[in-house]
Amino acid sequence: MTDIVITEFMDEAAVAMLSARYSVHHDPDLFGKPEELARLVGDVPALIVRNQTQVRGDVLAAATKLKVVGRLDARPRHPKAMDRSDPLYPARSKEVTTLWRLAAT
Repeated sequence: MTDIVITEFMDEAAVAMLSARYSVHHDPDLFGKPEELARLVGDVPALIVRNQTQVRGDVLAAATKLKVVGRLDARPRHPKAMDRSDPLYPARSKEVTTLWRLAAT
């Protein structure tokens, strides 16, 4: 059984790290295959997406065992992220990962 489905590009070292501990299905083009995505998420507890994956409609309805969705956000490129004098520079300059917990465990 697959533990994690990754639907878009993810650093290969990070995928390898996850694969050492979990059963991972990584298809960087899966975001463009909604029928296949809906089939794959039916039995997985975790889904990792980026900005192109749509988790709604048939995909969400099929995800009956999904407990967490992780979204990998790209490193910010706006001027504030590069402004070292900005008090929030340390936070704005880092890559952000957002997690949505779908079920209490």
